[in-house]
Amino acid sequence: MRRLLPILLLLLAGPASAALAPAALDGVALEPPPGAALPLNTSLQVGEQNASLRAILAARPAWLLVFADYTCAGVCGPALGIAASAFSSPDMQDLDAGLLVIGLDPKDTAADAARMRAETWGNAADPRAVFARTDKASVAKLTEAVGYRYRYDSETDQFAHPAAALSITREGRVVRPLGALALMPNTLRKALVEASGGHAGGLFERISLRCYSFDPARGVYTADIVLVLRALGVATLLGLALLLALLMRRTAGKEAV
Repeated sequence: MRRLLPILLLLLAGPASAALAPAALDGVALEPPPGAALPLNTSLQVGEQNASLRAILAARPAWLLVFADYTCAGVCGPALGIAASAFSSPDMQDLDAGLLVIGLDPKDTAADAARMRAETWGNAADPRAVFARTDKASVAKLTEAVGYRYRYDSETDQFAHPAAALSITREGRVVRPLGALALMPNTLRKALVEASGGHAGGLFERISLRCYSFDPARGVYTADIVLVLRALGVATLLGLALLLALLMRRTAGKEAV
């Protein structure tokens, strides 16, 4: 039930900025351009410390990137809660991957970021989660680089923004956009294994990832039945070949006696 709570809250949450006109909301989207990559020289603040994006990402081979408003009254908290629940799943414990949250509002303070981290992630000592802030120009540069389009409503001091995340490599390259409701352990694990470029997950897991196709409309991985059937066919043929070899060896042994 605890894992379902963030999902229920996200479904029940109202629009991030109801005062915005429909025409403005039409521009809210996440559409990474081909070859999208984050500018690694961007300076971020983590707590009261400064660090470059390059240094933060270098710590792990794969990351889930979420842009959030640390004082958001809408979807940010539930979306981060879903991500945190996925990372806390036993299925994710062996995976060397992290969550990077970057604040959209340059007015948000270190206390605001710490409060949202406590409400969604909980474990302040866990190095896998980084809640960062930066200035207005850097926010614009980061979001533009990955095709993350949002709108600010000055009347409510809230942001209308995509309820989505990005799996990225340690070099800042965008691998997959993921809808907030798609951040389940199985889907998130596949996205991070793919982002790691072979440095996370087991060999079989990296091979089996080839049997999944990505549905960009839903932001999730789906089984590719053709690849699955081919894999099963190859496994069946190998099994039959092994069985035949064993039978021939046994027959040859009997004839020798």
